[in-house]
Amino acid sequence: MTIEAVTREGRTLNYGYTARYDGKDYPFPGSPWDTVSLELIDAITSKVVFKRGGKVVQTTNVTVSQDGKVLTLATSGIDSDGKSVTYREVFDRY
Repeated sequence: MTIEAVTREGRTLNYGYTARYDGKDYPFPGSPWDTVSLELIDAITSKVVFKRGGKVVQTTNVTVSQDGKVLTLATSGIDSDGKSVTYREVFDRY
């Protein structure tokens, strides 16, 4: 996974990780988290767990629609400032 983002302040962030869908923690250098773990739930759903200091801080369920045209990310946990977050992102394939 490679992530390229722009903060509210206009700063560009680039970071990424390499991991397997085995539920084990993998380093996530340069990110707000120390580690990430991936697990396949079923054919269209996976669970991503982000940890900081060995503690789970965010969990994201990733779902691909049956037709493969919509990707949904449902995230909950705390952000890097310790504030509670819950959000849903929906991406349509063109």
